[in-house]
Amino acid sequence: MARFPMTKKITKLLFLCLALHSTPAHALIGDVDKSFGLDGNVKAFTFTSKNHEHPIFNADNAYDAQGLLHLRLIAAGKPITYLSYEIHGLTHMAVIDDTDLSTIFATNTPTQHYLFFQNSWDLVAEDKISATQSLERANIKLRLEAADIIIGKQAITFGKTYFWNPLDVFSPFGAIQFDRDYKAAIDGLRIDIPLGNFSGLNIVTTTDEFDEAYGLLRYFGNMADWDLALQTGLIHNGAHLGAGASGEIGSVGLRLEGAYLWPDKSSVLSEHLSAVLGLGYVINEKTQVQFEQLYNGGATNNLLTNMALFSSGGLLQASKHVSGLSMSHQPSALIQSSFTLIWSWKEFSALVYPSIVISLSDEIDLLTGAMVSVGQKAGKGGLSDLGSEFGNYPHSIYMELKAYF
Repeated sequence: MARFPMTKKITKLLFLCLALHSTPAHALIGDVDKSFGLDGNVKAFTFTSKNHEHPIFNADNAYDAQGLLHLRLIAAGKPITYLSYEIHGLTHMAVIDDTDLSTIFATNTPTQHYLFFQNSWDLVAEDKISATQSLERANIKLRLEAADIIIGKQAITFGKTYFWNPLDVFSPFGAIQFDRDYKAAIDGLRIDIPLGNFSGLNIVTTTDEFDEAYGLLRYFGNMADWDLALQTGLIHNGAHLGAGASGEIGSVGLRLEGAYLWPDKSSVLSEHLSAVLGLGYVINEKTQVQFEQLYNGGATNNLLTNMALFSSGGLLQASKHVSGLSMSHQPSALIQSSFTLIWSWKEFSALVYPSIVISLSDEIDLLTGAMVSVGQKAGKGGLSDLGSEFGNYPHSIYMELKAYF
């Protein structure tokens, strides 16, 4: 039975909450560029999906609906010239019909690894309603003459590609994640050592609740107008060695990233290479197109195994050869539209998702879009007969409203 009336109630409730925050953007208290400041944002999401005849990922219901509300408070400041800090508290509220659709769109992706301690606490945990409070970031940064040192819960991003990032080993964004304002953080120590105007070293150390120790050493530089990177270290699942380059050949932007993993004894992964080739072209000042090709060497011939590894973060995707194409167009200063297509070559399947972002004011943005899955669906055998990687995703529409204060 369809549940769209529930979706309308969710939408009205969440958008009313956002309307209460549509005041001009400024710090609530103080100034984040001085010793103390407090500001934040609130986001409301609604999702509705139409599931397939054999919805193995969505229970036995024809439709799903969900509403989410994220309230983020940010305390930050610079008490002295060489010291700064930031603390993010996130309240996450959800009204779920049957299936948590946010896991499909990866609207909130806390890492499963690289955490010293539990950073999330349940406030409400009922059948269809939940609320959690989490400490999203909490770190101190020291700016010294020889290096910048950051210790605590922080977001760490490496890599230049968009859909898939073999070099971004710490809580990377998913290929279809549409909200990339805040990346999930890890607990650790980061040291950035400059070697020149465009070169330096990054050192990262972290653990899994002190059970395992991890470390990464990264060099970055520039040669002949090309940005280069080389990194190695011990990460979750094994030993890692990767390299990347980005630059331009004529009017075409080129991105290359690759990483090789030697898995540890406890990992179910095999020794493999992951590599991405990315191309970008600016058609005009309002329109650009991006393309990426992924070689996912860790994928096996068993789709079910690959899906499990992908869900746990062990693989960048479940298929071995996957492509992504995105075209964005800005018809006006207040509107940004895009059309994205991701497809798997073996047993062809694809996700198609158009979206549009409208700036309602300096402090409020509205994003809406859809996702359509193409490809063979799961057969009557269920998990033993998945059909294709993307064919089992539900057809979905979504909306997000952001307000900053």
